[in-house]
Amino acid sequence: MPFRITPEASQMFAEVTGRPGPRAGSLLGTLTPNFDYVPGRTAPTGFPGF
Repeated sequence: MPFRITPEASQMFAEVTGRPGPRAGSLLGTLTPNFDYVPGRTAPTGFPGF
């Protein structure tokens, strides 16, 4: 899921730093879900059973 700079965030950056803010709509970061855990299923431990 991409996160983009809003016009308000760009304006706030410019006011705080006194320099031009990042362009509105530019990519700030990306959130990537991690599906390592599935509820109700036991994950293998990686160790042999005794």
